[in-house]
Amino acid sequence: MSPIDLIIPVYSGYRETVLCLQSVLASSCRTSAEVIVIYDAGPEPLLLEYLEGLEAQSLITLLINPTNIGFVETANRGMALHRDRDVVLLNSDTEVANDWLDRLVACAKQDKKIATVTPFSNNAEICSFPKICRNNALPIGLGVAQIDQVFASSVTAAAVDIPTAVGFCMYIARAAIERVGYFNAELFGRGYGEENDFCRRAAAMQWRNVLCTNLFVAHSGNVSFGAEKAKRVEHAMQILHRLYPDYHRLVHEFIAEDSVRIFRTQAQLAMLDPKRARILAVSHNMDGGTAKHITELASYVSDRAYTFIARLSSPDRLVLSVETDADIIELNFEWPSQGEKFLAVLIWLGISRIHIHHIKNAERFVEYLLENVDLPVDVTLHDYYYINGSPALADKTGAYCADKDSRDQNCAEYNPVPLGYSAPEWRVFSERMLRQAQRIFSPSEFTAKLYCEYFPELPITVLPHPDWESDAPYPVVRRRPCQPGEKLVIAVLGALSLEKGANVLERTALLAEKQNCPLQFHLMGYAYRELSAAVITHGSYSDELLDQKLAAINPHIVWFPCRWPETYSYTLSACLRSGYPVLAPAIGAFIERLKQRPFSWLEAYPTRPALWLAKLLSLRDEIFAGAEWEEVAWDQQLHTYSASYRKHYLVDVPLVPATVSPKQWFDLLRVLPLVEERNGAYSIRERVLRIFLRLHRLPLLQRLARLIPFAWQRKLKRMLSSRALHQIADDIL
Repeated sequence: MSPIDLIIPVYSGYRETVLCLQSVLASSCRTSAEVIVIYDAGPEPLLLEYLEGLEAQSLITLLINPTNIGFVETANRGMALHRDRDVVLLNSDTEVANDWLDRLVACAKQDKKIATVTPFSNNAEICSFPKICRNNALPIGLGVAQIDQVFASSVTAAAVDIPTAVGFCMYIARAAIERVGYFNAELFGRGYGEENDFCRRAAAMQWRNVLCTNLFVAHSGNVSFGAEKAKRVEHAMQILHRLYPDYHRLVHEFIAEDSVRIFRTQAQLAMLDPKRARILAVSHNMDGGTAKHITELASYVSDRAYTFIARLSSPDRLVLSVETDADIIELNFEWPSQGEKFLAVLIWLGISRIHIHHIKNAERFVEYLLENVDLPVDVTLHDYYYINGSPALADKTGAYCADKDSRDQNCAEYNPVPLGYSAPEWRVFSERMLRQAQRIFSPSEFTAKLYCEYFPELPITVLPHPDWESDAPYPVVRRRPCQPGEKLVIAVLGALSLEKGANVLERTALLAEKQNCPLQFHLMGYAYRELSAAVITHGSYSDELLDQKLAAINPHIVWFPCRWPETYSYTLSACLRSGYPVLAPAIGAFIERLKQRPFSWLEAYPTRPALWLAKLLSLRDEIFAGAEWEEVAWDQQLHTYSASYRKHYLVDVPLVPATVSPKQWFDLLRVLPLVEERNGAYSIRERVLRIFLRLHRLPLLQRLARLIPFAWQRKLKRMLSSRALHQIADDIL
C-alpha cells in the first residue's frame, strides 16, 4: 500500500507551526506517511530556519516556493507530487494526537466512493465540537491528546455524509483527485472556498464527503490570512452560490438536522469528570427565581458535583440537560413513552441524589420518578404550590389570601387546583410526595411556618439561597438627600405580575400624578400589561447590567409593591447588593431579610395605593430631606454556617461511577429525539401568542383588551404556552 502524502502548507505563524509539526511527528500512527511541508515564501525567516532544521534531520520533506503563490496553488503543488498516493491536507495551525491518521484512513476506506474525510475539531464550522458552527474553546483541564482519546475510545466510529469537507484537516482520495481534478486556483485565488468547490464537484460525480466521527483535531484558525479572512470568505461564498445554487441550502439543512449531534453527545458524556457526584434537579419549564436558584446552586457545587436538570419542555417532551466545563449537554425523551429509557440514563450516569425544585406541569412525571427510582430525595419550597396549587397563594386580584379558611376557594379562582383535584385531595397528593424527601429546604422562616400549618410532620430546614452566603456581607446602605423641590426617585425592579404589584404601582403613580406629588416612579423591568405613562418603564434587563441601569436613574429608594409573601426574592438580593434604601410590605421573606437593615422600612400588609403614597411622601419629607449623603453599615444576622449549603447540601452524597459502554450510549442515543431546542425557537402556539402580544400593543386593542377579564386572558396565555412571557416576548415587551 502506498504511503499517504501529509501536506502542510506553511506561510506564517511560527508558534502554531512548531506546535503542529511537533504533534505530527510525535503521533503514534501505523499508517506510512511522508510529511511534506511547503513553505510559501512567508515573512518569518526564523520559521524557515526551523523547517530547514527538521529537513536536515530527515523528519520532513521541505519544498520552498520561490514566490508567494497562496494556499490553493501550494496545495495543488503538494497533491501533484505523487500521482499514486492519497493525500491529507493539514493546516499549519492544527494539532493532532495519538493514532489520528490511522483513524482518518480507516474512515476513508469504509467506502470506495469516499472522496474526502474531515474530523471533528473545536473550530471547523459544521464539524465543530462541542457546538456546531462555533469557534469553541477547548474543554477546561483537557489537552488535545486527552480530548482525542475520548473520541477514539468512546465515540462510535462512522463515516457520516456532510455537504462539504472543512479544509483545516482534509483527507482526499487519489481516485477522487484523478476524477474530479485539483483545486480551482483561478476562481479562488489565494484561498477560501476551494475545498467546498472540490467537494460539490465530487458530489456531482457521486462521490461522498464524510465526517470521521471518532477523531478530534484541534484548530486555532485565522493564522495565515488574519484580517483578510472575512473578505475572502465573502468572495468565496458569492462564487459558490453562483456555481452551486443549492450549496447554502444543503449546508443549512445539514445544520438544522444536525445528524452528527449524537456523536458529539457521546464525546461530551464521556468527558464528564468521574470524580464529581451527579445530582438530578427536577423543575418546571419556566424562568424566574426557581431556575435562577438551580443555576446558582449548580455553580455553587460544581467543583464537587454535576447538576443534571430534568424538565418537561412540552407535555410530551422530557429534557435532561447538564452544563459542563465546555458546553451544555441536552438529551430529549418522548414522554411518557420513553420513561424507562430516561430511568436507564439516570442509572448509567451515576445519579446519586434527586433534588425536586418544582413540579408545576410535571406532577405525573415526578410521581413516576419517585415511584421508580430508589434514591435519596431533597425538596426546595420555592413557593406555595404544594399547598393548593397556587404558587403565590393569591386571589384573582393578585392579593395574598391571608385567611386560611377561605384561602383554598379564593386561590382556586386565580389558579385552579392541578390534576382536577380538590384542594384537600391535592394536599394528600403533595404530602405523599413530600414525605419521600429526606430533606426539605425552605429559603425563609415565614415559608417554613406556613407549610407547617398544613404539613406539621415534614422535616423542613430553613436554608437561605447560596447568594446570601456568597455575597455577604452586603455593602453599607446609602441615603441620598432629596433637595427642596426635587422629586423623590422611586425604582421598582423585576417582571411585575398582579401578585408582584403591577396594578399597585400604576395606581399609586396615577394618584401621585393627580395630586401633583413630588415623586417619580421607574419600573426597571416590565409589567404583565402596559402601564400608564405615570410609570417610566425601562424594559427587561440582565443581572449584570442592573447596577449600571440603576445608577443611570440614581433612585433614592427601591420599592417592592408586592402583594404575596415572597419566599426569598432574588430581586431583593440585587437591591441589597446595590446598597439602596428599601420599602417593602411586612410579609414573607422581606421581614427576616430586611431585619435591622438601615434605611429599610416594612409596611403592615395589606397596604392600599393611598397608604403607599402617604408613606413615600413621609419618607421624602422626613428621611430623605437631609443635606448630606449618609452611609450606614448593618449587622447581618441571617448568615451563619449552620444555615449554609456548604454545611448541608452535599453531605453524604455518594459518588456512583457510571458504567455505561460507548455502544450502550450509542444504542440509547440513537432512539432519542435528539433535535436541539434552539434559542429563540417558538412552537406554533407560542407564535400565535406572540401575534396577540404585538396586537395588544396597538392603542385601540389595548382599550378593548381591558374589557376582557384578566382571568380569561391568563387562561388563554396558559393554553398557548407554559413559559413566562419574557421568555417568548422580550423583543415585544
